Amino acid sequence: MFMPKINWIVDKEGNVMVDFIARFERLQSDFELICSRLRVKASLPTLKSSGKGDYRGYYDSESIEVVRRWFQQDTEHFGYEFDVDASSSVGHHTIGQSADDAVE
Repeated sequence: MFMPKINWIVDKEGNVMVDFIARFERLQSDFELICSRLRVKASLPTLKSSGKGDYRGYYDSESIEVVRRWFQQDTEHFGYEFDVDASSSVGHHTIGQSADDAVE
């Protein structure tokens, strides 16, 4: 469970074995794209909503370093970055995506 997610989608030589990777942060639109590619009509219901705010607001400097260490391969491969919001006195951190955020 706590291994880089990239390990689930590459072969022994490190080649990505899928042609599309859906992202949770845009789950609905990626699900619709997958359905379109498969020519399937389906809906994605919301069964359980946490009601919590944006998950990125829960990171502090220590947790960012933990994620960087454990999931460096994922953040690099999938184009995630940790950006520190300098305007916040509490050290609010966000995770942004690169412009090339889909693996084709």
